[in-house]
Amino acid sequence: MTHPDLHCFNGWTVGMTGPLQTYGAASDVPNFSFAHGTRVAGIAAAGNSNFKGVSGMAGDCPIMPIALVDNSISEIARGIVYATDTGARVINMSFGGYPRSSVIEHAIEYAYNRNVVMCAASGNGNQGTISFPANHPYVIAVGATQNNDTRVSIPGSWGSNWGDELSVMAPGIPIGTTDVQGNGDLGDTRDYFTRMDGTSAAAPHVSGLAALILSVESSLTPDEVRNLIERSADKVGGVGYPIQRKNGRWSTFMGYGRINALTAIRRTRIYIWDPKDLLSTAFKPLPWTQQGKGL
Repeated sequence: MTHPDLHCFNGWTVGMTGPLQTYGAASDVPNFSFAHGTRVAGIAAAGNSNFKGVSGMAGDCPIMPIALVDNSISEIARGIVYATDTGARVINMSFGGYPRSSVIEHAIEYAYNRNVVMCAASGNGNQGTISFPANHPYVIAVGATQNNDTRVSIPGSWGSNWGDELSVMAPGIPIGTTDVQGNGDLGDTRDYFTRMDGTSAAAPHVSGLAALILSVESSLTPDEVRNLIERSADKVGGVGYPIQRKNGRWSTFMGYGRINALTAIRRTRIYIWDPKDLLSTAFKPLPWTQQGKGL
């Protein structure tokens, strides 16, 4: 991928031969004009230090772009395994609607057991069913909020799915992001897109937050990262959070709430000094100094 606002490496088009080190410039990338992946990548990690375009949740974080030839179950599984084996710590899955598949489930378990955090879109059907693979227990299922912090539900258009497996919410309408070069709708260069909607846009916010957390403390496990994200979420949406779950009050329609990156990073810093904090929802001031030998 050659977009000036994205830092990419080790990309691969599943079904083609070998990794594509310059994914996006290679002639054998299918559906290059289909910009969904480029837009998702920008939300997660568009550069924040180059004074260009937009800034992602984890600005300048390296992206490993993986494209599929026919969007098959086997290609999804191979993509997950490839990302894991090539060193990814976070996998974003802005797709769904597939039937539950043991092939994909085994790939998810493979990644989870190798310390990979996975986030996926809950679905845009405005219904009480979380799409697969977001509903897998090792995956963080992400729903979409609108500007007033309520769940997106637009009559005659789309809405964010809800249900028992919902983890957290993130902004999903309208999101400015990167686009395939020359294909966007913003400015003369047309390298950016001003309105990406959907749970596909919400999921990379959480993937980016996971990357931010791991940039503070890379030794955290997928469960620890998930706990930090869920426990730091804001209880918004006006729906009430009537159910007590492991990581606090929970709502069928909003999960643990809308993510809060600042609170999550503060909790991560606390956790570095005192892991027991992960067992409590109490907030403590940040420790700014530390004494010890060799520091």
